[in-house]
Amino acid sequence: MIREQRRAGFGEGQLRRAQEVASSFDLPVMIHMGQTISPIAKLVGLLKRGDIVIEAIMKTGFWPDTFSTDWTGNSRTTGVIDFPNCMSKLLGHGMSVSDAIARATWNPSRIFPAFRDRGTLYVGSPADIAVLELREGNFEFLGNFKNTITGHQRFFPAGTVLGGKRIPRSA
Repeated sequence: MIREQRRAGFGEGQLRRAQEVASSFDLPVMIHMGQTISPIAKLVGLLKRGDIVIEAIMKTGFWPDTFSTDWTGNSRTTGVIDFPNCMSKLLGHGMSVSDAIARATWNPSRIFPAFRDRGTLYVGSPADIAVLELREGNFEFLGNFKNTITGHQRFFPAGTVLGGKRIPRSA
């Protein structure tokens, strides 16, 4: 039974090992604590500044500095459709449009060395731009464990500029 629990969830041991590896590369740890075998309070105590955690903590007013699509083999069945959809979920949780955009662009460029010249429109920066349309309405987003998040705004892809050149939309 203990072996089954370990396979079914995330615990202190896994987070400690992840922190060891991430620290040796001076990187943050990104975790989803939805299926934990350890109390969340213990896991939160193991996090360091810059680590990225689950959506439940946002209900306390603690917003992530950045986020990702958490792309895995079963992501499409867990509500990870695309990056604009993930941004829209943040709006559904009450984040402002400008804060969601900053967490998708500017903040990662400051946090992750690989993105130092990204996420800005500064002269000399690569012109890789996602053009998004913000629509108003009633939208439902699939969250973890098939729960839903309701929002009144949603980002939709409207265009792409890659290397300074507009990419035609595929049919």
